[in-house]
Amino acid sequence: MLTGNGSCYRHGVFRMALRQQNIEIRFTRRYMTPINRNAERFLETVLGEWVYASSCNSSSEHEQTLDPWLHDCNCHRHILTSTSTQQSADPA
Repeated sequence: MLTGNGSCYRHGVFRMALRQQNIEIRFTRRYMTPINRNAERFLETVLGEWVYASSCNSSSEHEQTLDPWLHDCNCHRHILTSTSTQQSADPA
């Protein structure tokens, strides 16, 4: 999992939960504006296209739509790619 450098990601409950699931945690380099910009854009997309846009009757039904939606993003739309990271490296 790639996270920011906040203490909430480095210590405590979050870190222990990842270790229990054998999930490797990696941290972004400090002041990496392009990575942060892409991550924030991805979250906006998730909220706009998956969380609020889909109409489901239950949480479990909503959860079942996540894998197909992520597959579409990762394999067909390439929302977060190295190319988009490089292109968004313009100074802000």
